[in-house]
Amino acid sequence: MRVGVLGLGNMGTAIALRLVEKGFKVRVWNRTKSKAEKIAQEHNLAVEETPKKLVENTYTTIVMISDDKAFREVFYDNNGILQGIRPNYILINSSTTTPMLSIELASVLRKHKAFLIEAPVLGGPKVARKGELIIMVSGPQEQVENIKEVLSALGEIVYVSNHIGDAMVLKLAFNALLISNLQLLSETLGLVEAWNIDTIKIKEILSKTIFKPIIEKYYSRLLAESYPVSFRLALAVKDLEYARKTAEEKNQPVPLISTTATIFRLAANRGYGEEDYSRISLFIRRHKK
Repeated sequence: MRVGVLGLGNMGTAIALRLVEKGFKVRVWNRTKSKAEKIAQEHNLAVEETPKKLVENTYTTIVMISDDKAFREVFYDNNGILQGIRPNYILINSSTTTPMLSIELASVLRKHKAFLIEAPVLGGPKVARKGELIIMVSGPQEQVENIKEVLSALGEIVYVSNHIGDAMVLKLAFNALLISNLQLLSETLGLVEAWNIDTIKIKEILSKTIFKPIIEKYYSRLLAESYPVSFRLALAVKDLEYARKTAEEKNQPVPLISTTATIFRLAANRGYGEEDYSRISLFIRRHKK
């Protein structure tokens, strides 16, 4: 089966390579063509000139790009996805977007007798390479079955509903919870340090409570002077803003998520935007009053 991957950031690249390893014929497109060509030379990938060509030459395409604006550009632009769509084509939205965008694009595709399936994922690039992602899926069940082979190669499928938008709401809810917890843990470490107490003590205590999985996974990462980028802090800002905007759509107040978004935006403005999102700890612990 020919599968397209549109967007070769950390996650898009990991997904493309995993699919190649599982025997799929993978074709890719990336805004920065040189990056796509470099990856293609090192692995068994074919590079397409435009999103339109990518869609025309594949059975289904996984889109993994940064935000709503970027998705709209590759979807609507000249030589974009929409110009290559044919009846029964399945476009997979694995990007973290707003559910409102998914609903909009699904409506447009239906007019062309094509389909959008939401399939946002939990897990980073390393998890993707091992095929151990958790994939939340929304969309027509019959069409989900048609791409099950592709998604199963990437991880465990959790079917949410046939309503487009539902899977993306759950993804944003999860990310908001995770990111907010990292900020709170960073503040906790900062409080302990401010009183000249060894942070290992709070780790020992938290390890005896329900917080054990969190402290064991993130303690060293938050205290490290540097950490390889798995998820950019700027994308954490975007996800928090999208969670806030999604809640706003239904008049649901989310004061903690909104506050966390503000703190992460401040950190991005201080130069941490392109670093790993765990660098929120450095921003909080070093930028005292």
